[in-house]
Amino acid sequence: NFYRFITTTTTSLSSCYDIASVQNTKQGKVAIVPGKYNTYLQQTESNLLDTATTGENTNDDCYNLDYYKEYNYQHQQKQFSSLKRKYHQAGGILYRQSVLTQDELNIIKKDLLQSSIKFVDETTSSVAINRIGAQLSRDSDTVRMLGDENGSISRLINSIVDDDDDVVDDDKEGGKKQMILSTDVPVEIRIYEKKGAGMEWHVDDVLYNPPQVEVVLTIENTSDCQTMWEETDIAAASTSTKSFKQVETKPNSAIMLKAGSVNHRVSSLKYGKRTILKFVFIREDANMVSGAQVHLKQFEKEGKNMKKVKNQKKNTSKRGKR
Repeated sequence: NFYRFITTTTTSLSSCYDIASVQNTKQGKVAIVPGKYNTYLQQTESNLLDTATTGENTNDDCYNLDYYKEYNYQHQQKQFSSLKRKYHQAGGILYRQSVLTQDELNIIKKDLLQSSIKFVDETTSSVAINRIGAQLSRDSDTVRMLGDENGSISRLINSIVDDDDDVVDDDKEGGKKQMILSTDVPVEIRIYEKKGAGMEWHVDDVLYNPPQVEVVLTIENTSDCQTMWEETDIAAASTSTKSFKQVETKPNSAIMLKAGSVNHRVSSLKYGKRTILKFVFIREDANMVSGAQVHLKQFEKEGKNMKKVKNQKKNTSKRGKR
């Protein structure tokens, strides 16, 4: 987790660690940047080199690594601070691309390929139409990765959410409260593939005090589905104004949404396929609100749900004979 700069114009870089990308600079030097931080690093290599100080390293041509560790940390904090402002100014919603590292993506892909997932139709209580899905096992590698406090998702959520947002009980003790992956609400894989699959306009139910953050992580999207929302701009005006936003969510992108805040929908699918993971982050001391249990599971257990589907087909057949 550092930046290492060497004064060379060759491509012989075997002495460097875990090279993810190599970029030439104005000064004829080469910047080796670990891929994990490519998302957060926006500064040019030339600017970094201009401000670098030579340190005591085993390689005299290398710059001070501790300097770049600190620079990277400070830069990430600035990036997160900017995202936090966007999230709050929009009324509690943020769309972000390239949220996971390649290693984290590989964990999900491997998990989904190896797991014997049984997809079922969604419950009739959902605002979704023609969508199928399944719950992921709590002991799966994907669920463990999403809940890792040092993982990309956890760090991102904790950077944009204030620990005192919408707290009804002001009795807070200790330092900043962390946002953690909910163990009550299962991580679900949801698939839009049937023609007409989509979601009506709705606001997510508040399940916890303080309200949870709903996360929609896109794994695959070749569809024409548009995710739409009403964004509230509360940046400077004394009265908030609303604007209409829409996006075709990219693979490895996430929409983070505070429950009870933003009206949103997914347009009806005409072609392609969209696969997402849906999960919830809550403050570590959050309490579930009364009556929230009925909203926890969008997908019933396979046996019960499949039986329901079979009965529907049977009834449809009978109506046809009449």
